[in-house]
Amino acid sequence: TYFVQHVFELTNLNVGCWHKAWDMVINQHDSLRANFMWEKLTKPLQRIQKKVELSWIEENWCKIENCEDELQVHIKSARKKQFDLTKSPLMRFHLIKIGDVRYYFIWNIHHLLIDGWSIPIILEDVITAYR
Repeated sequence: TYFVQHVFELTNLNVGCWHKAWDMVINQHDSLRANFMWEKLTKPLQRIQKKVELSWIEENWCKIENCEDELQVHIKSARKKQFDLTKSPLMRFHLIKIGDVRYYFIWNIHHLLIDGWSIPIILEDVITAYR
């Protein structure tokens, strides 16, 4: 229900820098390292982890014809995959190479971590860190 998904087409991406930029931003914003506990508790508890291992999937689709169709299938499939709210991070990244310099970047995140107002801030911080 509270699943947020963003899909971007990127060009001329330095993949190593992209990973580092996201690591920097995750470490900068505590809420992005949160998870939640509620079982056997009187009130739910939000925990902020000191460090999280980001969940990256990287694929090369350069030889796949109609990769836009495949992307739509993947997007729908990713939306069905639940998050375990007790384990950080409550986000997943998928980087798909579709050409010599073209990528699809899919950012799946649980809405408990950020709201619509925060997304542009996070993205601006990632772009700044990447540069």
